Amino acid sequence: MIRGRKRHILVDGHGLVLIVSVTPADGQGRDGAIPLIHGAPSAFPMIQIILVDGAYGG
Repeated sequence: MIRGRKRHILVDGHGLVLIVSVTPADGQGRDGAIPLIHGAPSAFPMIQIILVDGAYGG
């Protein structure tokens, strides 16, 4: 049984939520962020730069 969830949230410069991805807590953070980041340009073509937390390094 996996307890907990990780939430990966893409927001704009004003902090408004654009995309949310929820994964099991036992996975790597960067693995959950990959689909989110790859899907962002098609959903929001105006995005030019994506800044991420250091936990997503690797």
